[in-house]
Order: sequence, then structure tokens, then C-alpha cells
Amino acid sequence: MRLLIILIALITFLTACSDSNPIFQEVTKGRAEVVSITITPDALDINESSSSQKFSVFANYQNNTKKDITAQAQWISTNSTVGTVNDQGYFQIRNTGDTTISAAFQGFISNEATVSVSGFSVLYVDKAYTGITEGTKSQ
Repeated sequence: MRLLIILIALITFLTACSDSNPIFQEVTKGRAEVVSITITPDALDINESSSSQKFSVFANYQNNTKKDITAQAQWISTNSTVGTVNDQGYFQIRNTGDTTISAAFQGFISNEATVSVSGFSVLYVDKAYTGITEGTKSQ
């Protein structure tokens, strides 16, 4: 009899703590686990007439909610000579060509976004060879 009471109490407790129990879901709602992260847009074609281009990354949680984590994510570029993404999600052009962008957050890696940069002339000036002192003006 005593064993039966303990068994019923255990089953009742496990049922109350089940993920399918709406009361349990409400209590744990604020602690939902990240299940994936997603970048938008999934492709950018940047040329000389393009305005600033911005990526966003969202954490997708087990309770079907999502949160913008653009500023918290670490951005990855497969070809940083073409460009990288800053902390606000803006793609920073360095050269023409193609690269792939992804993001990392809490051990998750996002989908990949392709970036194609064309129509720009990039000029690098090395102040060591110009004879111009930083902060001076020239005409």
C-alpha cells in the first residue's frame, strides 16, 4: 500500500512537470532554450548604386519565439578581403568579389548568406608612402 502511494505521488509529480503541462510551460517560458539561429536576408547583391546593406540574425527558441541577437552574434566571413559584418549587422565592403556570411551564437552556427560585391573601385592609401601627415589638409 505504501509503495502504491509513493508510485502515485511520483507519477503525479512527473505529469505536473511535463513539458506538455501548460502550467509548467508558463513557469519555464522565460528560460526557453535556443534551438537554432537564422540570418536574413540570405543573399545580397551589392553594386555602386546600392545603399547600406544590413544583416539581422535571430535566435529561434524551443517555445516558438524568436529574438533579434544581431548585436550579440559573432559574424563570420569566408572571404574577409571582400567584406565583413560589423556589430550592428552592416556589411562593410573592402573589395569586389564574393563571400559567404554566417553568424555564431551560444554554440549555434546560422544558415549562410551569399554576398556578391561588384562595380566598386577600391583605393588603399598607405600614409607611410604618401608623405602626408595625419590630420593635415591638402588640395
